[in-house]
Amino acid sequence: MHFQIAASPVPTVRANSETSAEIVVAGIPQTATTDVDHLIGNLSSITMLRSQSPSGAQVQTPAHFHYHDINIVSFDGLTPHLKLSASLPLFQLNPQLKHVVRPAISHAIKELIGPVTERAIRIAMHVTEHICKKDFALEPDEQKIRRASQHMIRAMTAGMASITCREPLSSTVLGFLKTAFTNSLRCSITPEQQKLIDEAATTIAEDNVELATNFIVKTACEKATPEMDKRLESEFATRKQYRLEGRQYADPVALARAQQMPEKIRLRVGSMTNQQMVVYDEFSSRICGFKPTTAEDMIVDFSVMKSSTPTSMQPVVQQPGMDKEVEQFVTALQLLVHDIDSILSAYGVPNYRASAAVANIRDAISQLASNPREPIQMHNCIQRIVEQVLCAYRNADFQQHQLSPPEIDWNRRLKDVFLQLCRILLTQIPLGDLARRVTRVIVDCRLDYRFNVDAMDLLAKHMLIQMNVYDQNLAMLIDSGSNFEALIFAQRFLKLLTLNNPTHSRQAVSESMPLTMEQLAKAQQFGQNRPTPESFATAAVPLSNEVALIGSRSVTSLPPPSTIADRVHNSLPATLVASMPLSGPVGGSTHLRGDNMEDGAELQSKVEMILREWIQLCYTPQAQKEPQQALAQIVHVMHEQGVISTDEMITRFFRLCTEMCVDVSYRLIKNDVSSHPTTVVRQRCYYTLDAFVKLTCLMIKHSDGSQYQTKINLLKKVLNIITNVLHLDHEVRGTDFHSMPYQRILIIMFNELTAPDPTLDVISWHILEAFGQALFILQPRRVPGFAYAWLDIIGHRNFIGRLLKESAEPMKTAAMYTQLIICHLKFLAPFLRNIQLPKSIAMMYKGTLRVLLVILHDFPELLCEYHIVICDTIPPNCVQLRNLVLSAYPKNMRLPDPFGSNLKVDSLLEMTQEPKMNINMAAIIPPDLRTQLDDYLNTRSSVDFHANLPSLLQVSNIAGSKYNTTVMNAVVIYVGMRAIQAIHEKQQCITMTTIAHTAYMDIFQNLAVSLCTEGRYLLFNAIANQLRYPNSHTHYFSCTLLYLFLEANTEVIQEQITRILFERLVALRPHPWGLLITFIELIKNPSYSFWKHEFVRCAPEIERHCFINIQDDELATTDDRFPNHESDYYFRLFQSVANSCMGSNARHINANAPHASQLPAGSSPQTIQQ
Repeated sequence: MHFQIAASPVPTVRANSETSAEIVVAGIPQTATTDVDHLIGNLSSITMLRSQSPSGAQVQTPAHFHYHDINIVSFDGLTPHLKLSASLPLFQLNPQLKHVVRPAISHAIKELIGPVTERAIRIAMHVTEHICKKDFALEPDEQKIRRASQHMIRAMTAGMASITCREPLSSTVLGFLKTAFTNSLRCSITPEQQKLIDEAATTIAEDNVELATNFIVKTACEKATPEMDKRLESEFATRKQYRLEGRQYADPVALARAQQMPEKIRLRVGSMTNQQMVVYDEFSSRICGFKPTTAEDMIVDFSVMKSSTPTSMQPVVQQPGMDKEVEQFVTALQLLVHDIDSILSAYGVPNYRASAAVANIRDAISQLASNPREPIQMHNCIQRIVEQVLCAYRNADFQQHQLSPPEIDWNRRLKDVFLQLCRILLTQIPLGDLARRVTRVIVDCRLDYRFNVDAMDLLAKHMLIQMNVYDQNLAMLIDSGSNFEALIFAQRFLKLLTLNNPTHSRQAVSESMPLTMEQLAKAQQFGQNRPTPESFATAAVPLSNEVALIGSRSVTSLPPPSTIADRVHNSLPATLVASMPLSGPVGGSTHLRGDNMEDGAELQSKVEMILREWIQLCYTPQAQKEPQQALAQIVHVMHEQGVISTDEMITRFFRLCTEMCVDVSYRLIKNDVSSHPTTVVRQRCYYTLDAFVKLTCLMIKHSDGSQYQTKINLLKKVLNIITNVLHLDHEVRGTDFHSMPYQRILIIMFNELTAPDPTLDVISWHILEAFGQALFILQPRRVPGFAYAWLDIIGHRNFIGRLLKESAEPMKTAAMYTQLIICHLKFLAPFLRNIQLPKSIAMMYKGTLRVLLVILHDFPELLCEYHIVICDTIPPNCVQLRNLVLSAYPKNMRLPDPFGSNLKVDSLLEMTQEPKMNINMAAIIPPDLRTQLDDYLNTRSSVDFHANLPSLLQVSNIAGSKYNTTVMNAVVIYVGMRAIQAIHEKQQCITMTTIAHTAYMDIFQNLAVSLCTEGRYLLFNAIANQLRYPNSHTHYFSCTLLYLFLEANTEVIQEQITRILFERLVALRPHPWGLLITFIELIKNPSYSFWKHEFVRCAPEIERHCFINIQDDELATTDDRFPNHESDYYFRLFQSVANSCMGSNARHINANAPHASQLPAGSSPQTIQQ
């Protein structure tokens, strides 16, 4: 009777089910099932989550989630279900701490999900395979064994994962929450604060441990299901073959065993009845840790359907003819798969999002067709196809997407495939239910997917969205206009609803999305619903010429709309604008009267007057001499006008000032660029912009006396306003966006606030941090139109100098600047992987080289300490860029001449010293991989580790992106550091002898042999990235690379090592010192027999121009870092090889890039104009 217990993870054992007993016991020898019986019995007893009642009786804890409630696509799926009590004192005092809860829980899940999933699947797989093979040994229908095995593996895996992870997960979540709260407060924690932290962490951990556990459990279950199919693939294939040949399937061994069993429990040849299958079907309804689920629950929520769906559309109770309907459903799916296969075979799968989405949808359809009766398959299919459409779809009819003809075709194919699949699904479920499911996927998916306005318009046009549910979610995202990405999306979405869909009238849209309309109206209240007066443009030029024009317009006249907020407002359909509700005055200011429109006009008029008066005042000699006195005058005017009476009014004041100054710049550029030189136009723009910056900086410096937190808060508020206005302007203007006003505001404000000043020295780090955060928000991947200005800011001599030279917190500022460099390189990386670069990107690449050359010359320690994370970001084909980073060496070091005849590398004192690094390599490696790696390095006993390591580093089967490069680099450095530590502990020196025949070298040698060509290239690249200035890492990895060359069992490995070194040497200088000494040793030392290898002569131009000359001259020259030799011949030699092998226009060899020594100290790259 053991199977009945396993069939139900909750205590509902059906001991009287005689039929169930027959299924389980039949054909299984008692001696073979004793262990399995004990295991499954234990599973059923320990998967029940109980709490003790006061009387000592066990009470089952009720589950709060259905299986399909948990979205495991990403950790964003946790957000809708998180429980955060607003009554916690810690949150009442520090509401910003709510934002660290989800990351903390996500980190806790990441730490446990690997080992828990692996162990649960391993045990459940053994049990499920063992029992299913015996119970279905005489079953000819492979679909039944597939269905039974999937139900059982899911239940078994859930039980094992749940009991394994719940307790450790609870303590891990608690620890991460405490750490996150403590770090976020950034101050010394008092005992009272620690008590609040402990209380909040304990409460949150208790409230959300079930959610975190369910996330891990479902992840394990979803991973186990396809693994189970792979295990039973031979069983499925055998049954299919028998059916094709027209034979009755029966396992002869199982049949002989069944003949020996008593009649009542004997297995019989033929298909099992539905009554017998009920034991396995029970698994699908009761998954450990989740609410009991019926088939109807998986298909439709009756509480919704009964209230919104006509009786004719209710789910049909299964009838005898339902099998025919399912057969027709499967046939339709298979025909669609066939059509998609025809398209994919005809056109292939090019590197377009839409084409990849079509291929992914094809896989989802195929899985659904293989098991159409399984409710979870239907759920997974809908989730996958909707996410693919949200991720990839672009409306080919919209010209602003600028899609290529193939992309247009693929997007249309994606649309057709998706709609055809929806039509097929509607034969099984009603439209209302499909819309409910689609809406749930939208609400739970990644944020960037939700803002695909083309995809959302497509779904809304075909009534595949529950508008009332989606309205709540979108309104929450807009958050009164604070989320500008959501705000822009909402106005575009509503515009498309009314303009492109005739069925959506003004009234229908207003009624279906009232909350969104209300949030858009609130966003208008913050001084954004009226145009900037035209006369204000006259204040942008010196007042000697145009002062008479100010205030000359009529009070009743209104100029054309021009502000950024107006353009957003006017991009909405007029019918929607008319229907938006208007609220009363905001903030309770007594200075604002009347309705919302009048309040906005009055406030804008006041701000215009104040700003115009300040522009006149700040350029006077008296104000230049005594700026604080000038500030006092204008602040007095502000108080009189009531524009700084509350925090909200201050926010509105700075936002309106920013928009007015930017608008003036746009107007001057548009009107004067044809009649005046660019420099003159810019100077006129600077006149207004600099005055605004001057006012802002003075207010920050002198706000609230010695209350430094007030100054910091005001600075962050102003920077937040500027970044939000910039984001909105970038979205609205598109290709007409101009970065100059924002660039000028940011760089002048930075120079003002970071210059030596006694009033700001105490908070100098906080000022730098605020600017760093603002630039991180404005990084090129988020605002591409600001990319040139962004690079100009981070490459400015003052910005680099004050972050890397004059900072009071050098480690923090260096890390912050490195993060900005990485953001820029991540933006460039996709472009740099292509052979041909657009002109704009080529210019930006040139600017990037100049910035890095300045850092290499003036602040090389930054590249020395952070070379690992920077090189991780650089694409493999950007050789010169990587060489530039790796050539850095400390300023106080003088590099030995690598070409000197008397150089003894082993005797250099520097070769025993550890390089300074600020990266924890162990933290980069996934916990499960690090555990296995440490076990092997400590014991050298695990035989399977070498065989499994390549698969642990692999993430896909797509050529060019098979491996996790970051993890591979981290593993290489981590193993090397452990090896160096072991050598030093033995008081030995790094030599070819001491590195050989160790656990550390075993890993490198086995990876070199077992990895494919792509993997070996990345491995040798990771090793070559450590060949830098003289240090112990350079010494060890140089010896490692030479040892791998010497001990290689195939010439392919030796050729790849030579390629790695050679392609770095043919690039323009500078070249890393460690790279030179390694290559010289390789070609000069006869023990490596370098010149005898066939690949040296694989190409005549290489042999003629490089290797023969190098062999004859013995590399008698060097570069200008080593003053003992002339370097011209050496670099001409390698440049000629580069031109011969890769063409004179090789992208990663930039002949115009200056060397660091050619740039003056403290210099900045030239300003790059867009």
